[in-house]
Amino acid sequence: MITHSAKVFGYVDKSLKARMARLKNADGRLSESRLVDEGLRKIVEYYEEQVRPSEPAQRATKKKAS
Repeated sequence: MITHSAKVFGYVDKSLKARMARLKNADGRLSESRLVDEGLRKIVEYYEEQVRPSEPAQRATKKKAS
């Protein structure tokens, strides 16, 4: 369950937006927010595997300026 979230702003191609609307209309359980969240989660996981960062983003710590 997501307890904290932030708005995501960006351009979505009209054809992709139409596909999302068809999915929402076909299945009332789907919302635009859910589709965006699940889609971003999958693609971020994909790129994390490709890039192989030393630490996952959620565990990375900020370094103090000296």
